[in-house]
Amino acid sequence: ETVVETTTRAFVDDSASIRALAGNTPDSITIGAALTSDVETRAISTSGGAANPAAPTASTTALSSNNASTSNGSVGFAAAVVVATYRPVTEVVVGTTGSVTTGGALTLNATSTDHVDSKADGTTTGAGSTGVGVAVGFGFVEAATRAVIEDSGTLSATGGINVNATKNADDTFRLEAISGVGDTTQTGIAGSLAIHVVQTDVEAVLRNGAGGGVAVGGA
Repeated sequence: ETVVETTTRAFVDDSASIRALAGNTPDSITIGAALTSDVETRAISTSGGAANPAAPTASTTALSSNNASTSNGSVGFAAAVVVATYRPVTEVVVGTTGSVTTGGALTLNATSTDHVDSKADGTTTGAGSTGVGVAVGFGFVEAATRAVIEDSGTLSATGGINVNATKNADDTFRLEAISGVGDTTQTGIAGSLAIHVVQTDVEAVLRNGAGGGVAVGGA
């Protein structure tokens, strides 16, 4: 089982301020957080395949806890089982009670690029094997990319305020389950099962009330 939980965060918080120093106002301010992920998970069967174990194993527990089943019934054991969970958070937050001042543009950039590839491969289990060649894959993705201006503090940007959250278009979330052969009489299915749940949240937000402290164009 693979579990990846990561947070990439850039923030201006508490009472921090970004403003003129010795009369020199920043020409522009850019606050960014960027995540690039490449996660690969593989489960490969043995040549002999899998038999129904007398006691629970890590793979049978994974099948049970994730409710592995088909129209033919539940899958109690398999030759290759992969469980991949990916939960990244990429965010830029300006939530200070202080001031952020620039003579140019204030820009918030939150960007994520994700490649998650998971595979349960039962093809090593061939004809004549005493065990099954069933492959089962579970993939769970909860990915959030956020750029946020909170409802406190004072922001002044003569060149405007840009709030950007981007999940790159070439992101891939891939799950494969490929069965082998083996002894199909030992289980209710002869093949493979893949359950893939992907949830993404991309938002650029000006929180309720934040507009009261934002000045654009030097106003």
